Amino acid sequence: MESMAFLDALFDACKNKKIQAFQVQYSRAQTQSLEVFEQKITKQTHNNAQKVLLKIMHEGKIGVAFCENLCPNNIDYLIEKAKENSLLIDCDDIDFFYDGKGKYKKVTPYVPDLKTLQDLDKFEFLKSLEQKSYQSDKRINKVITTAFGQGEKEIVMRNSLGLNLADKQQFAYAYIYLSATDGKLVKTESKETAFQSKDDFDVNKMVEDAVTKVVKKLDAKDISNGCYPVLFEGKAFNNILMMLKGLVEAKNVQEHKSKFEEKLGKTVASDVLTVVDDPFLSGGFGTGAFDGEGCPSQYKEIIKDGVLQTYLYNLKTAHKAHALPSGNGDGNDVMVFNFYVKPGKKSKETLISEIKNGVIIDALNGIHAGYDIVSGDFSFGASGFEIVDGKIGQYLNQFTVSGNIYHLLENIVAVGNDLDFDYGQYGAPSVWVSSLNLSK
Repeated sequence: MESMAFLDALFDACKNKKIQAFQVQYSRAQTQSLEVFEQKITKQTHNNAQKVLLKIMHEGKIGVAFCENLCPNNIDYLIEKAKENSLLIDCDDIDFFYDGKGKYKKVTPYVPDLKTLQDLDKFEFLKSLEQKSYQSDKRINKVITTAFGQGEKEIVMRNSLGLNLADKQQFAYAYIYLSATDGKLVKTESKETAFQSKDDFDVNKMVEDAVTKVVKKLDAKDISNGCYPVLFEGKAFNNILMMLKGLVEAKNVQEHKSKFEEKLGKTVASDVLTVVDDPFLSGGFGTGAFDGEGCPSQYKEIIKDGVLQTYLYNLKTAHKAHALPSGNGDGNDVMVFNFYVKPGKKSKETLISEIKNGVIIDALNGIHAGYDIVSGDFSFGASGFEIVDGKIGQYLNQFTVSGNIYHLLENIVAVGNDLDFDYGQYGAPSVWVSSLNLSK
């Protein structure tokens, strides 16, 4: 059965069964991928997955059921299963569907350069990535994988209150993961490109970026334990933004898991910090006209000049707080669009020269295991370079960075002008933090 015909039939069946309120959602993901190793294809996939999600309001609770087989015989099953699941909910929270009212802006999300992509020989591109990596430096001992991926995602959302929305998104990327050795040490590095512009198809640039960084790691040294001024590269600070997202989620605030409770309108960070969620950013990887509950998306400054402006609400938490939805709902959770630190005016090089002696952190790992949202304390593995006399020095062997996110936000000295989204919805420029504990 065709997808839209199935939705129509499911919609009509819910009306005929006099369901109090209901919502149907169709999603489809069409993807293809290719992996190359030693000049041969090692993996090739073509997938086309679809799913219909039914939510019904039954006795004041929303029950959910889904199916992947769009067969007419599954319609009654979905309705009865959603009813059954609604009876299992043991919670006093009030549930809602959005009625589709409000202004939905026309947006321009990220789209890969489809014309250039169409003419691209993916196999030859990946083979060239591998071959040129070996040619670029004799210390490259293995190109572990090169990969290509491309796809399209579609969503349709309709409900009995009048909501009727649809959206399509496309993506395409290439990836290289390699290692280098000096005969004693082995270090690894990766590089990804999103094929957004013609520059992203430059094999030589991808290879240069990955190889230059991995060979520098071979000359790494241990850090001396202590407190250091730290300059986070944008890619690394994106991890801090993921932590910050949890602190401003209304659900965590209402459950007393965030120290930002009762902090609206108050200073919670350095006055150089402004954090934005922008669903309308042209070409943004997270750009979208509506959230996961069908509410119109909204531009908002979460923190402005260090002052907390708003929390991130879904329909349920907004009702509990007597607030308007923020356009960040995603069922029981919240979502963000293009969530980023507003850039400053100084270049990364200028910040490095002003720090004089410190550390650049270019990557963090273990952020889920090494972070306590209630206290704000964290301890992560990190990598990066030393800063000596205002210049980038030697690469550092992996070290541990520890501190507290609330203190970190307060101790930001400056932000750079080099905003980087790193092919995702989180973005940051270089961010200078006055002092963090670093240890080997």
